[in-house]
Amino acid sequence: MNIRGRLLLFFILLFAMLMALAVVLWELVNASNQLANAEKQRYDSHALADELRQSSDDLTRMARTYVVTGDPSYEQYFREILAIRDGEQLRPDSYQGIYWDFITRSPTSTHNTTLGRKISIIELMKEQGFTEREFEKLEVAKVRSDALVNLENRAMLAVKGRFDDGSGNFTVTDEPNLKLARDLLHGDAYHKAKAEIMTPIQEFFSMVESRTQGQVNSIKGEQQQLLWFSGGLVMLLIALCLGGYLYFSRGITHPLSRLLLWVHRMENGDYQLQAVDNHSGDELDKLTQAFAKMAGKISGQISKLNHLATHDVLTGAATMRLGEATLESFIANAKRTATKVGLIFMDLDGFKGINDTYGHAVGDQVLTAMVTRSRRVLRETDLICRVGGDEFICILPNFKAYAEVMLVAEKLGNALSEKIEFDGGSLCPSVSMGMSVYPDDGDRMRGLIRKADESMYDMKRLKA
Repeated sequence: MNIRGRLLLFFILLFAMLMALAVVLWELVNASNQLANAEKQRYDSHALADELRQSSDDLTRMARTYVVTGDPSYEQYFREILAIRDGEQLRPDSYQGIYWDFITRSPTSTHNTTLGRKISIIELMKEQGFTEREFEKLEVAKVRSDALVNLENRAMLAVKGRFDDGSGNFTVTDEPNLKLARDLLHGDAYHKAKAEIMTPIQEFFSMVESRTQGQVNSIKGEQQQLLWFSGGLVMLLIALCLGGYLYFSRGITHPLSRLLLWVHRMENGDYQLQAVDNHSGDELDKLTQAFAKMAGKISGQISKLNHLATHDVLTGAATMRLGEATLESFIANAKRTATKVGLIFMDLDGFKGINDTYGHAVGDQVLTAMVTRSRRVLRETDLICRVGGDEFICILPNFKAYAEVMLVAEKLGNALSEKIEFDGGSLCPSVSMGMSVYPDDGDRMRGLIRKADESMYDMKRLKA
């Protein structure tokens, strides 16, 4: 896969994981809202059930206080509690368990200044969404509470001297019977009826607690799973980012850094670059391989150019420029090692006559043969240079005595005088030689070359 494809895949994965994380976070928000709603429903359910219980206690308190004191305001409170509970009177907005405690302590309080709507407690319970079984328990508690209200109503009417005529109507009038009223509100029948109200309410509390706690636990469990999942996605995102960094570092940054380093090396003339195949097959890998091949070709071309600049095209012998540099190096080494450097100046006798008689092609063949035969005699450390048309210098380092240089010159003379075969004939070339030795004949390059040249011309004169 190429770099573009890998980048596309990486960002697709990154986008997909970010979207998945966004979905999980959205679900977490929803779960949090559901949990808050479930907690609120749980609280409101308890509050409504407690209101039913509290209303029964408030009715009892108002009835008993009225029976003892005869204060008509407590009868009024009693009627208001019933009216609010049955939805016949506007419900105060802050109708809580301690509402009537404040009213009875401060009768002049404007407790009805902030009113809500007319709705019975049974309707509120229906709105709360109680289950059928839970609502049955509340219905039982409501019916029993209404029965207790009838008992409390009998007691308050007895204080007024009104009594049951046997058919449920209080049409019989007589003297107020305070003892009967107190007995009705404090007798065993009253306490039994009161306890019977609390039994279904307690059962309702248990049922609502179990249901709402189950809902809360379910949502919390879902939240926990979402948290674990989001944590896993975050870890995957971190791993993806680290993997992306390592890939980009290894697959893109490192190759680019290597290419930049190669450019700097090539600027400094170093073209020896070794290609590193990372087997990715992408654009950068191919570019690196192509760059290394290009550097190799440039290096080869430069090597050829350098060779052409320092070697004779025809014979392959070193040029005088290279010869001078090599001789300087040999002299410097000889100074350190107390050795000698020999120079042998060679000139092909009658070379012009060879060219005139046999042609330049044969002349070139003779020159090439001179270099080839000389190299067979010379050591690998020795150097043969072409000075002019038919003049050559052999530079010989690391000699101990002058006689050793003379021995090499003798071998060269024998090798160069051998017959040269060519198309249409053969000839035996004649070579004149001259020698000089560092430091015997001088300690400067030019002086040694001049000495060898003079020695070579002395030999030519002797031949003439």
